[in-house]
Amino acid sequence: MDLQEAIRKRRSIKKYLDISVEPEKVHKIIEAANLAPTSGNLQELNFTIIQDKAKRDELAQSCLEQWWMAKAPIHIAVCSQTQKLKQFYGQRGVEVYSHQNGAAAIQNLLLTATELGLGSCWVGAMNERMVKRALSIPDEVILVAIITLGYPDEAPKMPAKQPIEFCTFVEKYGSKFSDWDFALGRYGAHLKKKIDEAKEGIKRIVGMQT
Repeated sequence: MDLQEAIRKRRSIKKYLDISVEPEKVHKIIEAANLAPTSGNLQELNFTIIQDKAKRDELAQSCLEQWWMAKAPIHIAVCSQTQKLKQFYGQRGVEVYSHQNGAAAIQNLLLTATELGLGSCWVGAMNERMVKRALSIPDEVILVAIITLGYPDEAPKMPAKQPIEFCTFVEKYGSKFSDWDFALGRYGAHLKKKIDEAKEGIKRIVGMQT
């Protein structure tokens, strides 16, 4: 499975089969997460793997009673050690870069899981104090998210996504466009497209008159 296919196939899975995940797959997933970029290459992230059933039940309760989580055979807690970030980047490192770094790692994790035929879900809604206590996470460490992992027992369709023209600006914020080639300066392609559209329009008109 190539990257583009993995991006399109990834879903938030909340139903899992009662099948263990092979250790080698978990290793590949953590390795991919660890290869994500971090601010200043400080590599302050760490990943806690949770497999114990009682602990997974406790995490599901701590994540606002999302009991479906307990069915996933593996949970992965993604954390950021703030000491390094604070030393080099001050409070912005703690409040912003920790989450940015964690998010980059999580996306690698999710896409690799998809490539390996596994389902996953990014869980951010939680009682952080309860989760930290359950996993013995120090107060100064930021808990970015918990990822559930396992073989999927559902195949959700891709939710509707807005066209990129609706969320993409050129040169300045709010500057929308309708023609991708024109916006990127590919005027030849833009002109050809307009000519082709005009030709098709003429054909339709001629066809209606005959």
